[in-house]
Amino acid sequence: MQNKSRHDMSNFIVILLVFFATVFLTVIIFRLIKEYFFRNRARNVEAARWHIHELLFSGSHNGLSASAISAIPTYKYQRDIKHGSGSSGGWAQCAICLNILEEGEMVRKLPECKHLFHVECIDKWLNSHATCPLCRSMISDQIARSEKDLEGQTSTSDVGTRIEGTDS
Repeated sequence: MQNKSRHDMSNFIVILLVFFATVFLTVIIFRLIKEYFFRNRARNVEAARWHIHELLFSGSHNGLSASAISAIPTYKYQRDIKHGSGSSGGWAQCAICLNILEEGEMVRKLPECKHLFHVECIDKWLNSHATCPLCRSMISDQIARSEKDLEGQTSTSDVGTRIEGTDS
């Protein structure tokens, strides 16, 4: 009888050891799989971040030239002035950095769509993009149209000045 109980006890110990070894190996395998996928995901996220950084800040020539960017007017933001099609007296937000425009900060207002951005933010954007970050309209087209409008205004005002000058 004692032999049978020893045999049962040794079988129980063997089964217990096999169970713990199986659990231990399963945990190790799952941890290795998790680590492998986590490491690959981290590499993919880092690669995506680097790609976005390259697109936004690399100075690639897909955007506007420095002279075209500087042709867009800059001014100090004032909250109580109506900016574009929005209501006056409200707050405005830079859609690039997502910060609220503060009184006195230097901003650029795009010529046609009238969207406002911090100068630093929109300059970095336009260095690699030729479109408005909000409405995706072509900025180079807006600059060309606004320059034509300005030329038209100066030529008509010059005519008025010349006429007044000849009358007196």
